Amino acid sequence: MDTYGFLHKGYVKRTVTAVTQASSPYALTSNQAGQVFTNTGSTASVTFNLPTITDSDDLGLEFTLVKLTDDNVVIDAAAGEYIADSSAGGQIQNTTAGETYATITLVSVSTSQWMVKGAHGTWTTT
Repeated sequence: MDTYGFLHKGYVKRTVTAVTQASSPYALTSNQAGQVFTNTGSTASVTFNLPTITDSDDLGLEFTLVKLTDDNVVIDAAAGEYIADSSAGGQIQNTTAGETYATITLVSVSTSQWMVKGAHGTWTTT
């Protein structure tokens, strides 16, 4: 219950992690699922490497990435895995300079596939 007496069911506070190009590529881990990652403070492209989906225990992993600067945000799949309609081991990226606040949420749906749960902005697969 909050200070006004309201009960908030299902509210989960998310950890937000800023990743700069100095930490790029940044390896996401399954233990970080559910967190939000940004490129706050970056002055160059930032790459995020998705974790390998090893078995059915990894299904449902979810990552949200937010582009808060003009710099590129690139998300790489592990070898043999796909992001939406990407090639095997491909990527999805936002390289549109004017699209600060572009967001994307990815969810693992099989042992080789990440789907886009939601997105805002221009995201392109390769």
